Amino acid sequence: GAEDRTRRRAQHELGSFCRRGVVHEVRADVALDLRLDARVLTFTLAVAACTGMLASLLPALKASRPDVAGDLRGETPAARVGGLRWALRDGLVVAQVALTSVLLVVAGLLLRSLGASERADVGFEPRGLAAVAFDTDMMRYEPARGLEFWRTARARVEALPGVTHVATVTPTLPFTLNFSQQEMQIDSRAYAPGQRGDTIEQVAVSPGYLATLGVRLLEGRDFGPSDSAGAPDVAIVNETMARRYWPGTSALGHTLRTVTNGRTYRIVGVNADHKTHGVLEQPAPFVYFAEAQRPVRYNFLVARTGGDARELVNAMRRELLALEPGLVVMDANTMDAHLAASLLPARIGALLAAGFGALGTLLAAIGVYGVIAFSVARRTKEIGLRMALGAEPRTVLAMVLGQGFSLVGVGLAAGAALAAGAAFALRGLLYGITPLDPIAWLLAAAAMAVAAGIANVVPARRAMRVAPTTALRTD
Repeated sequence: GAEDRTRRRAQHELGSFCRRGVVHEVRADVALDLRLDARVLTFTLAVAACTGMLASLLPALKASRPDVAGDLRGETPAARVGGLRWALRDGLVVAQVALTSVLLVVAGLLLRSLGASERADVGFEPRGLAAVAFDTDMMRYEPARGLEFWRTARARVEALPGVTHVATVTPTLPFTLNFSQQEMQIDSRAYAPGQRGDTIEQVAVSPGYLATLGVRLLEGRDFGPSDSAGAPDVAIVNETMARRYWPGTSALGHTLRTVTNGRTYRIVGVNADHKTHGVLEQPAPFVYFAEAQRPVRYNFLVARTGGDARELVNAMRRELLALEPGLVVMDANTMDAHLAASLLPARIGALLAAGFGALGTLLAAIGVYGVIAFSVARRTKEIGLRMALGAEPRTVLAMVLGQGFSLVGVGLAAGAALAAGAAFALRGLLYGITPLDPIAWLLAAAAMAVAAGIANVVPARRAMRVAPTTALRTD
């Protein structure tokens, strides 16, 4: 269609620029737009204004109905809960602690899941793998010339020091953004007239691709030089596809037919499953075709080294540009970098949750400190009287700390129930841990307890130092 013609024309124009030495590499930069948005700013100001009004409304209403006798006695209106006197500010602190506990548990789970994801078994060893992607269509190569170019490129890269394996794959490499699916009809299934088939992800690879990645071949053979254009069409499938479509028997010798071109491929090998898009994905059917039987122009050239993969990336680029100076390098990176990029959303989510959890912990600690400090100030005469009657400083310390930790304890109990709901809601995003991961929960409780303890100690120590004579003379 018109879009395809426009795309091809743009590619040919870019190719001509490359041949003249104008462009050698195409990069896709991702930038965050951090400009102020009027709608977001208006919403934020409105929420801040409403919060300020609500926070000042209740004290204003209380001041409009003063309890003169209670104020003269230094009492604070409160309700009794479990034998303790609770004021509204105590309830707000409890709510703050509970919500902070939820944030801390979520942050702990996401951070623990991220750590497990970074150590996950993806079905092959990503370290030591380097990949460079480019498109010979921009050079206006014919299919035969393109295949010869790929063979020469593999040979030159394989000759680099430290390189042990080299292969090509199209259109997608594990943990890159590309993917390709195709409708196929499997010989073990019956299809109704007009039914197109099963949609299965597929790639075309050169001989040695699975060995380059380090993926085990479970049955049959790999592609070889005999699997060329004109030879019988062959394919390799992963173990999930073999189990799903040919349960209880070997998949070798069975066939699949691609709906788009009507070609039938005989299965010659079964390989172990490996991750292709992310560590959270579940195994799915996957088909590998022989590159020589499905010539393409866009490829990833993948190489494995026993040394530094980053240095190999640069060496591969130099070799390829020496082979074809006008080559457009579409992507050049290590497999570790591609894997890290696939974990970027999880990393951002975990860091944001940790940041909000830390901020919530700070605010909760400030709230606990404010409530206990206010209580100590209101009870100065009471504390002085207790000291005058022989109360030990440690008794006063325990009294004040008990009040503070009672708030924190109730908040943690309420937060645990809320956090459990949040944790189970996140279970689809967790890898390698359960929603009730004990380490994440214990770390969240410990962080909240430490922050509350620090917030309690300062006013408690001040209460211990109250001089009875001074307190009793205070107006």
